[in-house]
Parts: sequence; C-alpha cells; structure tokens
Amino acid sequence: MIRSIFSRRLVLVALGAVLALPGLVHANDEGLQSLHMSVLKSSAMVLTPTSSGSAFVIDVKEKLLLTHYQVVRGQEQVSVVFPWYQDGKLITETKFYIEKGEPTKAKVLATNRRLGLALLQVEKIPDSLVPIVLASEEPAEGDSLYAVAFDFPKNNPFTMTEHKVTKVSQPGVFLQGLGMIAGRTISLDVPFQAGNGGAPVVNDAGELVGVSIGGVNPETIGLAVHGGDAKKWVIDWARSLQPAPVKEEAVEPATEEAPMAEAAEVPAADQPATKEPAAEEVGSEAPANEVEMDSIKK
Repeated sequence: MIRSIFSRRLVLVALGAVLALPGLVHANDEGLQSLHMSVLKSSAMVLTPTSSGSAFVIDVKEKLLLTHYQVVRGQEQVSVVFPWYQDGKLITETKFYIEKGEPTKAKVLATNRRLGLALLQVEKIPDSLVPIVLASEEPAEGDSLYAVAFDFPKNNPFTMTEHKVTKVSQPGVFLQGLGMIAGRTISLDVPFQAGNGGAPVVNDAGELVGVSIGGVNPETIGLAVHGGDAKKWVIDWARSLQPAPVKEEAVEPATEEAPMAEAAEVPAADQPATKEPAAEEVGSEAPANEVEMDSIKK
C-alpha cells in the first residue's frame, strides 16, 4: 500500500526571503540555500480552527503527510497548504496562504500521542512534490540538523532553522502534553517556534532524521522524534489495515473402514437432519487488529 514512503530523492525549488530569527539560515550560504529549496519540495503547512503547524510528504501516490499530534488533536479533518511561488520566488507572507493559498482538505487517518505524530491524507497533492527520504545514518551529538517549518507568530512560513544535536535518547523522555515518548528522541540546542510542530528535521543531505514535536524546556531545547520510529509507526499502521490471512484446516485422510465419500453420518429417515448454523453474511466486519495508537479512521 505504501510503497514510496521515504524512498525518493528530493529536487530543488526556488528560495524566498527570510527573517532574522534564532538559528535561522540565511540566503547568503549557497549550500544551505540549495538544502532549503530541496526540503521545500516535501513541505506543507497545516491549518485548523484552533491551531497551525507544519507537515511533510511521505507518499505521493497515497497522498500521505506526517505532522505533529498536537497540531491536529481532536480534529477529523484539517486544511493543508503547500508552498507557492511568484516569479520563481517563494511567497513568505502568512496572510497570502490563509487568504489565497487554496488549501486542500486532509483527513486525519491516525494519531499516536505516545510518539507525538499524526498521519494525514490530502484530497489532492501538487505534481511537483516528492516524498522525503529517510536518513541512512544515525544522528550523533554535535551534528548540524535543519528544520523547514511554518513560523506563524513571525508571519514567516516555510523558513529553515539550524540546530545542533545535544543528545539522542532512548524511549522514555517526558514531554509536557504528551507524557512519556514511546520512541527515540533527538534533543536540539535551538528551540522550535510556535507553528514548527510536525516539521521535518533533516541532515545536510536533506534526509529525514526526525520530526519536530516540541521541547523539554520550550525556551531552550527543541525535541524531535526519531525518523526511523516515525517510519515504523506508519508501516505498522498500513499493515494493520490488511486482512488477516485465512488459516486452512488440515483434512484428516480417510481410513479404509470409512472412505472419505462415506465418512459423514446420514440421519435416519425418521430423524431430522441437524441444522447447521447459518454462514456469516458476506461483508460483515471482522474484529480490527489491535494497533497501539489513539485512533484510526478508515
């Protein structure tokens, strides 16, 4: 079902002006400019009646995006906006995206509070977008990582900020609002801004290392859930939708005394045959497989 998750290389698009914020990457670095343009090709902005956040494409054919649990919490449907360009440059005014960004509807397919993640399916997706690639190397302390995200308070969508890895932790880190995180987490030196939740956190090759989910201390530490754990959750979710394999019962070979054609007892003429229970109606629902997530909507 989800054949292209984290499996294709990114391509480049144009980069627009950015504002001066802590950790913000400026356009005067050619390599980082190319990185920003690359990740924009997978980026999106999520809008709900009560919140806003970031997201990114993981499967074009199935039109699937990942975002932060808190961004879509309590919602069954949200709006998603993709980057717009004018004269080859990224439009960076939030007002434009809210008023003229032509948002597409997205269904919240599944959420997982313990990972801080949510899976979306949009009604349509631009042909120019591609799914992000999962990093092949593990993050390490001191690595430079980058987040491409929507910064609502600064009126600055689709910015890129630079972060240094300060720690990679095993499952069990406590995060306010989510509790104990069930996946590995990556602590970063530069905190995330409001609207950054759900942003892809990538390495200098533009490969996904983590997903922004907040911070242990929002003013000093940014926190991302490990990209490998995000991918595993999506794959497990997809598998949970597949029907369980049907087990075939072994047939006992007929004995010489009771050939197979005569093995069944025939009731006497004066005895009514035992009525077999009615077959289950075609289309009746089988019990759903148990999956550790807060909700699944098909």
